[in-house]
Amino acid sequence: MNKLVNLLFTICICLIVVSCSKETTINITVDKKQDLSLYMFDKGDMNVLQAFEMNPETNAGKVVVQLPYEGLYLIGQNEYASFPVYLRHGDIVNMEYKDNRLQLLGEAEKENQLLFEWENIVGEIRTHAFLYNYLAGGHE
Repeated sequence: MNKLVNLLFTICICLIVVSCSKETTINITVDKKQDLSLYMFDKGDMNVLQAFEMNPETNAGKVVVQLPYEGLYLIGQNEYASFPVYLRHGDIVNMEYKDNRLQLLGEAEKENQLLFEWENIVGEIRTHAFLYNYLAGGHE
């Protein structure tokens, strides 16, 4: 009887751990070959959480990651040329990185809709005012 209780307790704990560990998937297509990464914030610093696995034949990439927190992350070529995205545990997000801009594809959460609307408004200004040293064409 005691072994049966221990076994059931162990199974319950395993099920809880597995159900809480949802992976987040980000699918991305790019217009030209480039290396992109997912950045996170840690105690005020920005660190690479994971690089995108890019397929050179299709210019498509993917990240499947366990997020350390739900919230704001950045996607881009480096810590300067990056774009905000709000991620939750278990999200599946589809994006396109074209002309040095990140765009959502398909449906998105309300937070990402607002972030990307803002990026569309300020993107051109930000590119020319702040990122001219980090992106090709910033001087144009």
